[in-house]
Amino acid sequence: MHLHINHCYCTKPSWEGLDFYDSKYMVTIEEYVSYRHKAYEDSVREAKKPESLEQDWKNLIDFKDIFDQEEYDEEIERFKKRESDLKKEQIERWAKAMATKSEVPSLKKEVVDWLNENIKDNLKDKDQPQGWCVGNDSYRSTSHCQLNLWFYRRGDAMKFIKVWSSHQKPTTYLDYFKDIYKELVDGKLTVIDRD
Repeated sequence: MHLHINHCYCTKPSWEGLDFYDSKYMVTIEEYVSYRHKAYEDSVREAKKPESLEQDWKNLIDFKDIFDQEEYDEEIERFKKRESDLKKEQIERWAKAMATKSEVPSLKKEVVDWLNENIKDNLKDKDQPQGWCVGNDSYRSTSHCQLNLWFYRRGDAMKFIKVWSSHQKPTTYLDYFKDIYKELVDGKLTVIDRD
């Protein structure tokens, strides 16, 4: 699990009536390392080994099939704007196929229950009172190998990692504001020179 401290936000939060979730703290759960950087040397950094990431992924993530009504409506509108020889039922079948997503990563029920019970609401912001957020189905359908969670408070993000990560620490720690980048090396968060 990675902890990113930055200008983080979710453009499609799962909370009803919320169009945007603004945060400074994002935890990323990855099934595997999806990009390479010179700091990612699996042979040196135990926390980056595939089985380590995969363990957290399996412990926290379930998959579900979804139907994205918004995407369906957009596909129908696209066909309406252009001339097409397709019949109405063909267009609807096409739109349904485009809007149906399989194996969308979702948090397991026990993880959501824990978040609801242990992460306090943000009572200072009436427009965004939830202390944590995950993207909605449509948002999560764009990535099949990672899932992001946003937290209002750093302590809550760290508490989540301590409880749910197999390492009980972030495998990567990035503080954009202080220009600090650390990786878990031999069980300790170690500063990594990114130059």
